[in-house]
Amino acid sequence: MMEISPIKTEVFNTGDNLPDFIIRHIPRLKDKSILIVTSKIVALSQRAVVPFHTVTKRELVEREADQILCESYRTYLTIKDGILIAAAGIDESNAKDGYILWPHKPFEEARFLWKKLCSNYQIKNLGIIFSDSRSTPLRNGITGIGISWWGFKGLRNYIGRPDLFGRPLTMSTSNVVDSLSSAAVLVMGESNEQTPLAVVEGYEADFCDQVDPSEIVIDKKDDIFGPVLKL
Repeated sequence: MMEISPIKTEVFNTGDNLPDFIIRHIPRLKDKSILIVTSKIVALSQRAVVPFHTVTKRELVEREADQILCESYRTYLTIKDGILIAAAGIDESNAKDGYILWPHKPFEEARFLWKKLCSNYQIKNLGIIFSDSRSTPLRNGITGIGISWWGFKGLRNYIGRPDLFGRPLTMSTSNVVDSLSSAAVLVMGESNEQTPLAVVEGYEADFCDQVDPSEIVIDKKDDIFGPVLKL
């Protein structure tokens, strides 16, 4: 049975050491666990913070976004690192020192953290996900999304497998990264819970040493939302 445990911590400050922070709050981690880390503290560890008084939100979004699709609901709908997200992932909630950006080179950072933690906990199979929250078209409320991961395959492929009546599936794949992120973000919370970490146990992931960052990225011409978003 899969179990997700949110980890309450002290406040993570700009420039704090991320591996040390995790090890201090999670003394033991089982083999085949998946650790969810909110991307906000990853960015804080990198000092990816811009003081409020030095730039406007619009200027910062223009600088950080790969594409601005439109301005809507007091924010900006953008694409950042192939992900549809508000304001290029820039966050000002629970931010002490300024606007918090998305982590720099998030896959490299996830790999670095994976190696550090595998060594510290003396385990071979470990998953790392850097999570954030986002809105879904035509749905109220936010859900979780994984902006990067390491240590396991991000997509589970069901194409060619039989359905209940023996017919082979032709399109079905499961986005493991975002599914686990959504479940974890639900228990981690969004306000003052002070739980930037969560540990997933009991999920049978396909653990590995290398990942393909493009694994869950869909080509724009195949995206069902492409025509609506004019991608």
